[in-house]
Amino acid sequence: MASRKPVSSQVVVVVLALATLAGGPKMMAAALSSAPSPTTLLGGSNTAHPLFGLAHDRSPKLVKRVLAAPEAHLHTDVRTLLAQTPMPRRDRRRALGALAAPQTTAVVPTPFPAHVCEALRAYAAERLLSHEAPQDLDSVDGGPSFQVDVPWSRVQGEAPDAADGLLDALKSVCLDNSDKRPKAAKEPVAFVRRYSPVTRPRLPFHTDAALASASVNLVGEDAYEGGALAYCADGRLNLASKTLGAAVVHRGDVAHAVADVTRGERWALVVFFS
Repeated sequence: MASRKPVSSQVVVVVLALATLAGGPKMMAAALSSAPSPTTLLGGSNTAHPLFGLAHDRSPKLVKRVLAAPEAHLHTDVRTLLAQTPMPRRDRRRALGALAAPQTTAVVPTPFPAHVCEALRAYAAERLLSHEAPQDLDSVDGGPSFQVDVPWSRVQGEAPDAADGLLDALKSVCLDNSDKRPKAAKEPVAFVRRYSPVTRPRLPFHTDAALASASVNLVGEDAYEGGALAYCADGRLNLASKTLGAAVVHRGDVAHAVADVTRGERWALVVFFS
């Protein structure tokens, strides 16, 4: 197979920026098709991919401050935060509506065992480092996803009790308020994400298309600094536990973000329930 001529990160960023201004995300995706993979562009770099800077630079100061240190802004007015957060108008309406809605989050009673967390992290790390997993651009900020799909059957096989508890929690926040019956669902979609200062440093506030989603910590909080999972529920800004194996579950319309990772690596199992 013939190899393509390398293209510098700066050239790709300029092309993508111009494409975004001219034609939006679809044009940006088309421009990227002629460039090397986002992962390739990171080779030998000590900083995150420039595409993350493009998205972050558009954010208002309040949003940047919260993403930099959410623990210092827990008393921020979340309506103001959501009003200033760059996101589609429909998603903002959903997020504002979820602020006052009951039962939008749930606690998973059984944490994932440490050996299971390490097995899932190693599974993803091997595929990322070997470039076996294709790295598409994330729909939230346009940066490389740095994620690896994991079959739900594998998650269940590794930790059946924890997986069942997670699935029950996902279903619990999707109850139809009129008759208390779960909505129709497909098999959960699972993937592992890697965050670090030189890969994906953050994930801005957004909502999910899934009915509900979950995030499981695959490393302990001593493995990284920053990187808190912040979510807007019950009328305020909340932070998820960083304990190894702990999980947070929320409805898809709950706005959430991963704050800036300033040291180390944050690995998380993400599960979508639809």
